[in-house]
Amino acid sequence: MNLEPFGVGVIGAGEISYTYLYNMTRTFDILNVIGIADMKEDRSLERAQQFGISQMSVEELLSDPRIDIVVNLTYPSSHYELNKRALEAGKHVYCEKTIADTYEHAKELLELAESSGLYLGATPDTFLGGGWQTCRKLIDDGIIGEPVMVNAHLVRSYQTSGKDPFPRPGGMWVPGSAIPYDMGAYYVHALVNLLGPVKKVSGFSRRYKKYFTHPCNEHYKEEVTVSAPTVLTGTLQFAGGCIGTLCITSEGAITDTAVVIHGTEGSLYCPDPNFFGDEIYLIRKGDTQKYKMPFTHGFVDMDENTPPFTGKREACHNSVRGIGVADMAWAIRNHRKARANGELGVHALEIIEGIDKSCQEGRTIELSSQPEQPKPLPHGYFGEDAESCLDD
Repeated sequence: MNLEPFGVGVIGAGEISYTYLYNMTRTFDILNVIGIADMKEDRSLERAQQFGISQMSVEELLSDPRIDIVVNLTYPSSHYELNKRALEAGKHVYCEKTIADTYEHAKELLELAESSGLYLGATPDTFLGGGWQTCRKLIDDGIIGEPVMVNAHLVRSYQTSGKDPFPRPGGMWVPGSAIPYDMGAYYVHALVNLLGPVKKVSGFSRRYKKYFTHPCNEHYKEEVTVSAPTVLTGTLQFAGGCIGTLCITSEGAITDTAVVIHGTEGSLYCPDPNFFGDEIYLIRKGDTQKYKMPFTHGFVDMDENTPPFTGKREACHNSVRGIGVADMAWAIRNHRKARANGELGVHALEIIEGIDKSCQEGRTIELSSQPEQPKPLPHGYFGEDAESCLDD
């Protein structure tokens, strides 16, 4: 492709930065990573050397005229502040996980972006992967008829038994970091991609008390501040008529996940929303056999047995994280809406907070945000030609 790439600056050189940097420097021609910044300079220096980019301070990165898009990979507790600084510096922003810690902060950032003529986007971008786009095509083509019900659940174990579990500001039990935010957004984005926006929510939530239980932890026996739900079960009424459940907890002993959509002509067993390409199964009306469905789209997870070139463990090293940044760049070029956009990110936060609010107030919550259902990717693009599907 003969492209003028968009300059990208990354803030945050933690574990997830490897997969972003790998894809933004090797997979997507429209992106040109200029530099990386981190509050721990040794981490940003290591990533800069690994990927042949510049080590920068946050101030240098935000003021660099070569950088068009800032990719924020920092802790959720700093997302609101850094995203606001980047927008005020005139940069488009793409943020890992939720845009901000609260729905109100997210709305403020979206209003700032829109008033400044800037793009604001957030993960997850897994719904742009081959697995979820295949599900979207099957539903859009009417393979399961009219979707009438969806069941989505996630069980994980975020315990305090380690020496230093989840070493981030506030841990994993505060707004923006607790599991309904940390992973719940993946499920919400996937469902809105398939079924459109949610109109109303109701449900129950609970905050479990926690104590540091490992004798070697400096906070041993101290109570953990838990200010966000660790168990959340909600009922969703989609604007298009489908209804469903969303059940999420970090209090389990195992990891378990499922998303199943039932329609008038069949049922679709969707991939894990944490991945770009996972197995998809279909049961048609009048049949009892599950059929494994082939992918209609590219951008699936690479072979997990292929080791990272750094020679050490790297989080999500085989994923396609960064496709949301590339889609944003193509959207800017073609003057269209990005798929993993700020409106969708705001909607995800309102859904999560709405379910919690429903429990606290004992009533159904009607949502204010009603984003457009993301436009599906064109099918049939694979391998080296896959990026072409974003140029639409």
